[in-house]
Amino acid sequence: MTAKTKFNWQPYEGGFRCEMPNEVTLVVTPDKYAKGFTPKPARGTMWNAQASQWDGKSTISRYGRDEYGNLQPSAKAAMRLAESIYTEA
Repeated sequence: MTAKTKFNWQPYEGGFRCEMPNEVTLVVTPDKYAKGFTPKPARGTMWNAQASQWDGKSTISRYGRDEYGNLQPSAKAAMRLAESIYTEA
């Protein structure tokens, strides 16, 4: 992976996701959601980061190292963590 990799983060169900080549998806989700019908992060929540790869048929599995339990203080910090998981894999 080069340093010029572009990450196009989009809002998705209260968090964010970024589609990458080879069926890899980076996902950032809040640890806690606010009450209501529309998913949105609770105030002061911590954030999870992960990278997953779809096999194109029926299975999605972790891509790169497991950092899901490594909670981050902000969505931006979690995005940077997900990006580092991807670039180091």
